[in-house]
Amino acid sequence: MTNLPATLSTLEREITALTDDLAPASAETIAACIDAMKRAGMTIPVGIPPNEIVTEYGIALRSVPKIGLKDAMRRIRQGEYTDMDYSFMPRPAELAKRARAEAARYREDLVRKRETYQALTAPVARKDPAMIERVRRLVDGFKHGSAA
Repeated sequence: MTNLPATLSTLEREITALTDDLAPASAETIAACIDAMKRAGMTIPVGIPPNEIVTEYGIALRSVPKIGLKDAMRRIRQGEYTDMDYSFMPRPAELAKRARAEAARYREDLVRKRETYQALTAPVARKDPAMIERVRRLVDGFKHGSAA
């Protein structure tokens, strides 16, 4: 048998951590991602003025979960996207799309953990005494009927 209080405490911590990870990326996180792509030798996409790059990526990534952005950047640095030209930074909308896709499994995990927590903390329904008595009579009737 599991230790329910410990299980609930663990679920609460995991839910809190996932909720924090799924919060929108900060301006500092976005700027760090842009800097990482520049340091990796990627060129700024055509059409975005260099002095506007942080603004443009900030607009596209303002509602993207930070964990999704971090995972997308890890995969970019490791060259895991087969459909990407690593000579250029992904356009802001493309990076946002990739980051949202990366965050999907974390969202699903959060939903699953919340549902588990709710199931474990849901009040147990009280047994109706009349229903218990009815079941007892049915069982007794069955026992007497099968004994005969």
